[in-house]
Amino acid sequence: MEQIRISDVTMKQTGKDFSLSFKEKIELAKLLDKLGVSVIELEGIQNIRIDSLRIKSIATAVTDSIMAAGLPDGAYKLGVNDVVVVDGDAKLADTGVRAGSTLTTAQALRNLVKFTGRPVEDVLPLLTENPARLLRMDDCKGSLAPGKDADVVLLADDLSVRATIVRGDVVYDGMA
Repeated sequence: MEQIRISDVTMKQTGKDFSLSFKEKIELAKLLDKLGVSVIELEGIQNIRIDSLRIKSIATAVTDSIMAAGLPDGAYKLGVNDVVVVDGDAKLADTGVRAGSTLTTAQALRNLVKFTGRPVEDVLPLLTENPARLLRMDDCKGSLAPGKDADVVLLADDLSVRATIVRGDVVYDGMA
């Protein structure tokens, strides 16, 4: 069985975003179980096992990272707030309250591969095709095909980013 970790469940209904309460998450877990998805933990990071091809085609992985994602530890701004990042943990400088995530999409991909034990080609749609379809942008994003934007991330065997191409132009070249 595959596993996917998600930090929270947000759903769209009639154009409005809302987060689920703990009770609603339990109801969702029951529903997912009927669809072949096994929820291991409900609070904090959730681990769900995806067994249904239908779920694999709609599951979407995202990161809610702040601008400090991928940058070294240090002081940053989040809007008007001062943020300090130590060991990748971003907190407001004045209160110590967590300011947001520093998880990059590349690290999310590595985590998904590690947590699920699945090959990259099985989990990559959660970060590419599925979000593009959800946002109704799959006519130009989410996969490589004639007529679509030539947005490509080249990865090394260890899934580190080697190059980024946006609309056919190299915007990052880690191989140089």
